[in-house]
Amino acid sequence: NVVADALSRKEQEPLRVQAIVMTISLDLPKQILNAQTKARKPEKNKNEDVGGMLVESAKNPEAIREQKLKPRADGTQCLNGRS
Repeated sequence: NVVADALSRKEQEPLRVQAIVMTISLDLPKQILNAQTKARKPEKNKNEDVGGMLVESAKNPEAIREQKLKPRADGTQCLNGRS
């Protein structure tokens, strides 16, 4: 019975699998950096003032001054030389 059962079964064909290949453009990181740089340019910040930080002095806590962001040559903003 076991032999007859084994012989009666058809041999199955192997499953065919198709490979899906995704290619990512080599300049994608450059495109992301360009978009981030463009978004940080000063003309994008005209509608709301996000260009400063309030700082209180340790010597005179009553006198609060505002430090402004300064534009760099590449168009990004920096505070105290940091981006």
